[in-house]
Amino acid sequence: MVTVREQLPGRLNELSEEATVEHAEQARHDLTEWLNRVRGILDGATLEQLEEVAHLTLHKELQTTVNHRSNTFYTGIEMADILAHLHVDEDTLSAAMLYRSVREGVMTLEEIREHFGEQVHSLVQGTLAMGKLSELIEKNKRLEDHFNNNQREHLSGIYKMLISVTEDVRVVLIKLAERTYALRELANSSKERQERVAREILTIYSPLAHRLGIAQLKWELEDLAFRYLAPERYKEIASLLNEKRLEREQYIQFVIDKLKKELAVYNIEAGLS
Repeated sequence: MVTVREQLPGRLNELSEEATVEHAEQARHDLTEWLNRVRGILDGATLEQLEEVAHLTLHKELQTTVNHRSNTFYTGIEMADILAHLHVDEDTLSAAMLYRSVREGVMTLEEIREHFGEQVHSLVQGTLAMGKLSELIEKNKRLEDHFNNNQREHLSGIYKMLISVTEDVRVVLIKLAERTYALRELANSSKERQERVAREILTIYSPLAHRLGIAQLKWELEDLAFRYLAPERYKEIASLLNEKRLEREQYIQFVIDKLKKELAVYNIEAGLS
């Protein structure tokens, strides 16, 4: 099945459980490793602003007690990591990292404006507005019926509503990254929540990604949503795909061996893989 996920370094995802000085220092080290990886993805961009954002969100996370942590730092890292693979600009990466911190009350919009300027502030504010609309959609029973009945005319209206809250497509990208991360983290949620979120994403956000031409997110959203909505069918298809993969690998190796023998007959040197 489709995946675009890479493992993040070390202990970036464990700050909600640890509070030791040693652990914090390791997190800072791993943060530097992650930033360097993102610079590589973005062709050596300096990313000075993103580095400042990352260290600020880490500092804010460490200031809170373990019992009150919402892991805003790691969520921001995951969202920015998803968007880095789409080669968005630095303001978008910064806003993605800050979004959850503002939503959870760890930071304020005014702090964002003061530290990082109007562009980043506007992106975070727009994503918050889109998030509120998304929550209304998720809680609306009539819209739940539209999901179940796949009523396209109503769903088309929902897409327009989501996009209408902003004039900046980067806000939509940040929201798609947030929903992608949310779907990835559903494994330990209740079956009811898994199905509700998966249905919302499959019906609204995956088509939205398709409309924006973001194939890699569309595929992952559909793949993960299908896993929760039809787990047995998902396992069956995954098994069939794995069997086909083995068959393809065996056939490729057969062709390579045959070509090597034929080339050797004519004393032709060639690398095949």
